[in-house]
Amino acid sequence: MHTVHDPDLRRQLFAELQNICPKLQAKPCRNIAKIFDVLYNKDGDRLFIVLEFCNVGSLDRVIKTCGPAPEAMLSVIVRQLFFGLSYLFEAGIQHRDIKPANILMNSKGEVKITDFGSSKADVKSETFCGTTRYMSPERLNGNTYGWQADVWAAGVVMLEAGMGKHPYQAVYGEDCSFVAMLEYTQKPMPQLGENYSESARNFASLCVVENPMLRPSPVQLLPGGESDLSCAHPFIAEHSSLTSISLLPYISRAMSGM
Repeated sequence: MHTVHDPDLRRQLFAELQNICPKLQAKPCRNIAKIFDVLYNKDGDRLFIVLEFCNVGSLDRVIKTCGPAPEAMLSVIVRQLFFGLSYLFEAGIQHRDIKPANILMNSKGEVKITDFGSSKADVKSETFCGTTRYMSPERLNGNTYGWQADVWAAGVVMLEAGMGKHPYQAVYGEDCSFVAMLEYTQKPMPQLGENYSESARNFASLCVVENPMLRPSPVQLLPGGESDLSCAHPFIAEHSSLTSISLLPYISRAMSGM
């Protein structure tokens, strides 16, 4: 549950969700958590969002409970995350706060993007919102940004799921302040260890390249979509025979606490 203390921000959030929800509801995507309704109580000045229930909880919880994901499991998680991002990309929606806490999982192994409180249905943005640790360099530097910022954040999520903790935290330290993030983005992005394949490391590297114009779109990484994974990036294609159910052995510890 999130608390939005600023009443003007609550009303703005309600307006944004009213704009985005019809797009999400018109053509549902299995990797986007369903938003059934958005309600605003003017008398109590409260906003209520009715969401699909995902009984395993967040990817953040899964990582903390289950540790680093083996490569095959990581591929299935990332594949589903990028299916969701492809859907948003084609709908012209920027999420702007992709992070493990905003990615939900259920006991079928399905991965779903949620929390559209920072999202915007446009091409370019300048607003500073979202979670600093997952912001791309162009966002941290106050530049105009687009869908490329979501790809960066998804790449950081992939690294976190593979390393067991945020890559900056794993290599550079615990400081997550804005100033620290600016300093970290001037350094090489930490990469997956040698226990991961070259294709896995390449996928992550493409997502977190510093120049946003060099980052591939979600559709470019999975050009055939769900119907044809053979032409997807090798990291995805090599594990295309695995379904979401194959994640159950990895997420079993998180499921035991349900």
